[in-house]
Amino acid sequence: MNLKLILENKINLFCENKYFLTIVCTGIFVLNIFIRSIADIGPDTSVYLDVGKKLALKKQYYRDIFEINFPLLMWFYALQYKISQALDISPIIIADWVVNILAILSIFWSTKILKKTQYYQDKVFFNLLIISFFIGFFLRPYAFLVFEFGTKTSYFLILFYPYLALTLQNYSSFTKKDLLIKGIIMALIASLKPHYILLFLIVESYLCYKNRSFVMMFGLDKLIAVALYLLYILAIFKFAPKFFSYVAPMWSSYFKIYASFRSFIENLYGNFSFMIFPYFSIFLIYARFKMQEIDKKLLYIFIGSSAVALFEKIFTNDQYSLFCAINTPLLFRILIIIFRHNFFNFSQNLFFLGFLLIVPLAENDFLRFSIFSISGVFNVWWVMIIYGIVTVYKKLDKVQKRKLFSRQKIIFYISAYLVALFATLLSPFKDLWLSNFISLACYFTFFFIFEKKFQPKIQNQMSRFSIFMIMASIFVSIHNYSDNFRNMMAQDGYKNNARQINDFKAFYHKIYAPKTNDHELNFYDIHQLAHPFATYFKKDSPAVISVYNVNSNLAHNRMMFAINNEQSNFVFDYILRDLKKNLTNNSTKLIFIDTKRINDISTKKCIIGYLEYLFFDKEIKSYFLKNYQFENRLIIVQKYQLDPDFYDKIFNKLIHKNDKYHLNGEFNKIISDIEVYVRKN
Repeated sequence: MNLKLILENKINLFCENKYFLTIVCTGIFVLNIFIRSIADIGPDTSVYLDVGKKLALKKQYYRDIFEINFPLLMWFYALQYKISQALDISPIIIADWVVNILAILSIFWSTKILKKTQYYQDKVFFNLLIISFFIGFFLRPYAFLVFEFGTKTSYFLILFYPYLALTLQNYSSFTKKDLLIKGIIMALIASLKPHYILLFLIVESYLCYKNRSFVMMFGLDKLIAVALYLLYILAIFKFAPKFFSYVAPMWSSYFKIYASFRSFIENLYGNFSFMIFPYFSIFLIYARFKMQEIDKKLLYIFIGSSAVALFEKIFTNDQYSLFCAINTPLLFRILIIIFRHNFFNFSQNLFFLGFLLIVPLAENDFLRFSIFSISGVFNVWWVMIIYGIVTVYKKLDKVQKRKLFSRQKIIFYISAYLVALFATLLSPFKDLWLSNFISLACYFTFFFIFEKKFQPKIQNQMSRFSIFMIMASIFVSIHNYSDNFRNMMAQDGYKNNARQINDFKAFYHKIYAPKTNDHELNFYDIHQLAHPFATYFKKDSPAVISVYNVNSNLAHNRMMFAINNEQSNFVFDYILRDLKKNLTNNSTKLIFIDTKRINDISTKKCIIGYLEYLFFDKEIKSYFLKNYQFENRLIIVQKYQLDPDFYDKIFNKLIHKNDKYHLNGEFNKIISDIEVYVRKN
């Protein structure tokens, strides 16, 4: 019996066992609870708890709260806060219970829906699909990196799994109850953030096309979704009228990334190259495997989730986490296809299987940058395209050669190849991410055509290079999990760094701000570690913004707005008025300032510090120097290893000709440089 059959039989034996699903899912849940118990909650989760508390205490948007997320989830956290007060239990514990219970109920409900579909007959796929839900929610990458399990991502997934299960049903079997539920789910997901509608537009458009029914676009589920969403918008106008009149218009002035088209384009190809393209290798399998309906639906969900991620533009860990979780079922589906069909000769590709076992011990950057980045593209890919075509040409008979390689076609092949190659070679002078985007787009296009049109002429199995690339995509996905766990537990990982800062802050709170109404102000590039402390120690956060982004390095994007821009000046004044109000508040005992940016030589600018920048305002300078004094400083460094390959060195010389500070080898990088200022009296 060959290796493929042995592996397939073993997988079927385990996956079809009636206890397999229960044991694996229970183990995933217990592991999630254990890991989350040894770390603090994340900064975004803390912001949601803080905003929910403020709303529960009848505070209002704009006057007391500046929060760009739509109010639905914040209202839900306000309800949780009231429950926590009634039960006299910490809001953090209530929030954890709620999200865990809702996630389990969501997956069980999805399981019940999926039992009505044809996929229930395939016990292996059905069980692995449910396991992918548990992995996607409870062990999703990047959520553990910053311990975020109480944000939009979690609630999106809680609603998404039943939606996916309903989508996998045949439309002809839908009842009015199913359509009603689907409509409610779509409305709730879109209420978390408006651009989530993109996912539904893409998936539902495909379903309408598949069923050849334009009327489906106006079906009961869509009408319910639209009606509920309109009611939600009306509720915002009714209960939070200043959200649309003040907060929403201020977004683009405060968060410049939402207003810059150039920034959008740069994020588009950068995020495509870093996150989405490494998934594209798995689609090479569809060059040889005829897509079934389940594959088409998962593919359109992938397209929809990609559109959502790209439209987000900021692309933080939370968005990356959501993207990975949504597409975990697709990866499991690809693995099932690999093991069930003879496109891979496993006995001839033991290296790749062995690599699969070793790769979690390596570093994610090794795969991402050596295979899916500049170095990988220029070292191998272009040569392998030529090698594959030449190999096929040699094995074809004369009739096939004349059919596939006529003079006109050869000229076309060479022209397309050279255009793509020159575009890739020239684009690094504009942007390395752009070069990476062009090269990977060309590579996947060429190799998909190669596997679809040329390789089947000489062999039923896929080319070894395509096998390697498919496995590499799967390995990157494995790394998204393994590397995050390793970072979390590492000595210089996020968890220990967060604890160092929290210990630092707790020490000074104990001495200078022991009372509940004593509070702090925080100045960070991001709001990391500002709110968890306030949440755990039951401190109020009187600032309307979760953290003051008074970033001197990014001043032209954040705080120093154009004088002739009325809206920007309005936002600038709003922020400074709130800052001055909190500085002059006698309850403000501590000020923590992360000056990391000043030490960041990659900015290539002469940078002044936060305080020096704030001191341009004479009123702030006078009050600050009179009432606050420097107390101490905490510097946290992380060890980095950077060994550029041959091509990286060439591009660095071309692009950074006079850059004396380009670092290679092993070095320590400052990741936090926090100063604490205390009130004098």
